[in-house]
Amino acid sequence: MDTFPTSYLIAGFAALALVVVAVLYLRWRRSPEGRLRRTFNAISEDVLTDVVMPDGMGGEIELDRVLLNSKGLLVVDLKEVHGAVFGSEQMQRWTVIDGNHRNTFDNPLPALRDRVAAVRRIASDVPVSGWVVFGDEGEFPKGQPDGVIRLSELQERYPHDQASRALDAFRAQWDRLRESTRPI
Repeated sequence: MDTFPTSYLIAGFAALALVVVAVLYLRWRRSPEGRLRRTFNAISEDVLTDVVMPDGMGGEIELDRVLLNSKGLLVVDLKEVHGAVFGSEQMQRWTVIDGNHRNTFDNPLPALRDRVAAVRRIASDVPVSGWVVFGDEGEFPKGQPDGVIRLSELQERYPHDQASRALDAFRAQWDRLRESTRPI
């Protein structure tokens, strides 16, 4: 008789554990990091994350992400903000307004151009493009500046073709780039 209630207890704990794992998984899928990872996996063959590489002028430059895609290499600077973003190519400081909160940050486009140039120096035979990627919680009520894209738009612009012959051609340059980086 003792084993019957024990088996119910074990089954109950197993069911509870399954529910906890499911809730945590769904929470992660909806998190900004989960959305980033899913998007980057969908559009790329490989990803370098949080690396440092030579800047070509005797120093080093940090990169948030570099993706190997069937269209070439994609340098990504991530900006996770909530609210309305006001910025343009000409403005030195950009502003985010979220309810009663106002925050400013440096225009990210000049730094992105430096990162793209550093990657091009190493992977000179591959097309290299760059974007400042904002999560979908940021809005651009006055228009998105050139060089800025929202995460939801990235997959539309960079569909990944795993069967592309270009990937084979890009692989040697990708490996060269990978060898020139180190983790932050």
